[in-house]
Amino acid sequence: MNRSDNFKFREENLKKLFKIGTGYELNLENPKTFNEKLQWLKLYYHNPLMTKCADKYLAREYIKDKI
Repeated sequence: MNRSDNFKFREENLKKLFKIGTGYELNLENPKTFNEKLQWLKLYYHNPLMTKCADKYLAREYIKDKI
């Protein structure tokens, strides 16, 4: 599976799960609701700092380094 196939698979899977969970279609082209915007961020926004901040131990180390 190449990168573009993997991305399409992730997008389709996310849309299915979103529809099951919320009851409405996921609009990634023009997200309006908070939930749609969170899903857009999960797919398109990849900042390494987000990974650090999601882990409480790495977040503590990051804060110690900055302060």
